[in-house]
Amino acid sequence: MEDYYEQIIKCDNEKTLALIRLAIGCVTLLLIAVSYFLGVPTLFLAALAVLIIGLFVVLPQFNMEYEYLYISKELSVDRIYNKERRKKMGSYDLTNMEIMAPEGSDALWINKDAKSVVHDYTSQSKNGQVYVIIMKDKDSTRIRFEPDSDILRAIKSQFPRQARY
Repeated sequence: MEDYYEQIIKCDNEKTLALIRLAIGCVTLLLIAVSYFLGVPTLFLAALAVLIIGLFVVLPQFNMEYEYLYISKELSVDRIYNKERRKKMGSYDLTNMEIMAPEGSDALWINKDAKSVVHDYTSQSKNGQVYVIIMKDKDSTRIRFEPDSDILRAIKSQFPRQARY
């Protein structure tokens, strides 16, 4: 039997989105005001270009979600932009997993001094439970993610010695 679990995590970046919207609005209004007072119509076109690029190119890049897909000992992570575009972030064979534990756990101190590559696939919210997977490879890859109880149970059932929570 093949295990299949899927989970989508929405990234919590409302403050960043609000700041970007404010910046786009301020720059647009400033360019329109300068265009009006100086009588330069090209600045009005520049304001229109800033508004269009900001709303249709920049803002959708910050509206993102992560999709965790666990299929028979493999964890795959995709990033979804604006619920339209998908980018494959990584696929990890968990048979090479050294340990999985909640962030801040004493079990993660096994290779605290080793240089590691950190892949952060979390929502950045303060109330999410973040888990860390340390892979057995030359770079000591650390994967930060927020799995639900189904994915945790599936990993624990297949890797009881490595999964500590």
